[in-house]
Amino acid sequence: MKTVNGKNYVSADEMAGILLRIMSARAIGVVSVTEPNCFYARKGGSRKKDAEPCPPVMKRQHVAGMTCFEYERARNNDNAREWSRQVETLRQAGDENGARALEQEGPKKHELHPRKWGQRVLGTPFIRHTPKGETEPKLYVEMMISTGNNPSWPSGYISRSYFDPSTGTEYSLKADEPNSLADWLKPYERDEEQPHDFDYREFRIDHIEEVRHEGEVYVLGDPPADAAAA
Repeated sequence: MKTVNGKNYVSADEMAGILLRIMSARAIGVVSVTEPNCFYARKGGSRKKDAEPCPPVMKRQHVAGMTCFEYERARNNDNAREWSRQVETLRQAGDENGARALEQEGPKKHELHPRKWGQRVLGTPFIRHTPKGETEPKLYVEMMISTGNNPSWPSGYISRSYFDPSTGTEYSLKADEPNSLADWLKPYERDEEQPHDFDYREFRIDHIEEVRHEGEVYVLGDPPADAAAA
């Protein structure tokens, strides 16, 4: 690890070791770069080969959230908050019978099912998974990101930008701005089975550029030549 201008430059193994030391629910910040899947391959969702292809963009995300949390407990707490909101909504609408019936029913309990992909490494913030077409397993760090639907729970921080790494061109999702990706953007539909107050994300370790934890900044890779000379 090399520390330059207040930032700690680390290897992928060192980054994994830093995250491994987080043994209980803690807030962290992550900057990651991944290939997005939120765009159609062809403009306007067209499947025609002569349609204009989507630019070869990458997605950079700045995310703040919690890691090393207990998923089942988080889901059950989320269910309880949503149940309470539904009871209050019925009561405010004058449906006292409906509110009492829902109170007697109680919040639903989340049943923890096996993961659809990967294996959680118990006692760590990691998931181990071998991507399709690869032979070596990869480590992913899992995060819970508040959506701020619960007023007493501040919203987590998520920002995204899109760029072409070969040219450095920055892209927008707004139709009226230059270099817009709006014509390729897929509509987002939230699954009703997903939690109400938080989103759940996994970030592959070798796709993470930066981690912020307990006042320290860890950057994957070597420091820039000019920074190292400072």
